[in-house]
Amino acid sequence: MPGWRLREGIDVNGAEFVLDNSHECTFCDIVSGRRDAEIIYESGDVIAFMDLLPMTHGHCLVIPKQHRRDLLELSHQDGSNLIGVAQLVSRALMQTFDVRGINLINNMGAEADQTQFHFHFHVVPRYGGDRLLHPWERRFGHWPTVQDQAERLRQVLHGDTVLHGDTVRDNA
Repeated sequence: MPGWRLREGIDVNGAEFVLDNSHECTFCDIVSGRRDAEIIYESGDVIAFMDLLPMTHGHCLVIPKQHRRDLLELSHQDGSNLIGVAQLVSRALMQTFDVRGINLINNMGAEADQTQFHFHFHVVPRYGGDRLLHPWERRFGHWPTVQDQAERLRQVLHGDTVLHGDTVRDNA
């Protein structure tokens, strides 16, 4: 979509910004390392990272490494791998933060508010009494807080514990 822009506005630090998706795929740039992200998990074909415009504290994205525009371009194996990582990330969120529930969200197509045209799941932790922000209400997260959340999740996902079902087992 040449010339398409995700959004313009003022970030939490008062600086103006424009997120522009007119030339390349932002998520492909993250996968290739051309764009920074707080990556919390990576397998051979799936990557999970913190959302730049979080709906709630700890909001993560799970994407395939291969570019797939939307749900209809995923193979069954792609879908299975993505769900497996979304489940792993959900367990890490439940263990790391005071999460009471999880929304797993996929928007397919511009009319459904898809703004990044690379398939992705939003893994949105819910804390009770919170409210999901509409796309036009979302703001950049406080970056030191997002980095801290990412580090805490990486410790759970890659540390000395294994997430299994509803329990966490020590690797020792």
